[in-house]
Amino acid sequence: LALLLAYVLSLESIGWWYALAPPGQPWPLAGVALLLTITAAHAFRLRPAALPAHILLAAGTATVGAALLALHWPPGSFPLAIALWNGGLLLIWRYGSHRFEIWRETLDLWLNLLPVATLALLFATPGFDWGGGALTLILLGAAALARGIWQTEQLWLKAGVILLLAGS
Repeated sequence: LALLLAYVLSLESIGWWYALAPPGQPWPLAGVALLLTITAAHAFRLRPAALPAHILLAAGTATVGAALLALHWPPGSFPLAIALWNGGLLLIWRYGSHRFEIWRETLDLWLNLLPVATLALLFATPGFDWGGGALTLILLGAAALARGIWQTEQLWLKAGVILLLAGS
């Protein structure tokens, strides 16, 4: 499962970086990524542990990336897509099931890493657009501010305000 997921993510990264949709019809890659996500969710349900949780989140990321690639999003919008995914995961963290503690720990790690990855890729992706960059910073700032309020952490509150100011 992890090797197939790595292969799908490598195809997507090539597609995003060179603004190429997969050859032929672009939706089969999204279908494979969706099947990987369903399989990873089933594996996590059978055995709730850290590794299946990480694979489930990576497969979900691959599904969203494949769908956006099939919709022909430009490569400069990749950081925006990651910021949207970060916001979605934050909503899952807030309103999702609290049954599995390992799931919340895994989400916490991803919620720490995704904003850093978004900021790193913001200026590194080809076709950088200042409007898209400002929107990405505003989304990251809103997510960080919401996380700071929900978790009562000063670091996320300050980061949210700084990112909102940088995006405005």
